[in-house]
Amino acid sequence: MVKLVIPTTKPSIMPKKTLFKWLIRAALKICLFSCCLLASLQSFPQKTKFGVKAGVVFSNCNIEYTDTFYTSATKTKTSFVAGVFVYIHAGKNVSFRPGIELVRKGTNEKNKNSIYSSALQLNYLDFPLNALYEIKCKNENKILVGGGPVISYFLTNDQYYSLANIDIGANVMLGYEWPIGASINLNYTGGLKNASTAKTYISKLKNYYFGLSVGYWF
Repeated sequence: MVKLVIPTTKPSIMPKKTLFKWLIRAALKICLFSCCLLASLQSFPQKTKFGVKAGVVFSNCNIEYTDTFYTSATKTKTSFVAGVFVYIHAGKNVSFRPGIELVRKGTNEKNKNSIYSSALQLNYLDFPLNALYEIKCKNENKILVGGGPVISYFLTNDQYYSLANIDIGANVMLGYEWPIGASINLNYTGGLKNASTAKTYISKLKNYYFGLSVGYWF
């Protein structure tokens, strides 16, 4: 597969040193946030718990181009999500679950005016703030329904650099949870604002993805 070279104001290939640096920064931020979450558990009621999650995402982007020559068809891209969350029991059937997640978003582009195609990989730290309603089933199992806002911090990508540092989105979620703390979850997260800051090539870009993940709280 031949990669389409797109004119931008910055290099289209991420240097290895840059990739290494953002991986280190992301790891440090996740570790710092995890430590803060663990420390904060001491000040919350006993029904507050700490959890981890990991899964797969099927991401895509709504893109508008400034020139019809660059117009491309976008296709779903398969990637990953991993993170931590806090389970806060807020009522009889209500819980609040803020978290931090490393998510690789993006899309697969196929230029309509040529045979060229390329993969757009966008790395974000997402901060979902989910409020969930818990429907109790037999054997103390639960169905989880809810959602909330998502604040996304842009880390970097491998091709296109002119993106806003902060993206805002909304998340809806459906899950099934066992009493031992394990759960399986489906979610949809969609961007609500234009993430592109460029005036050339791409004038508008909105992220969205479907996710399938497993979680476990302690």
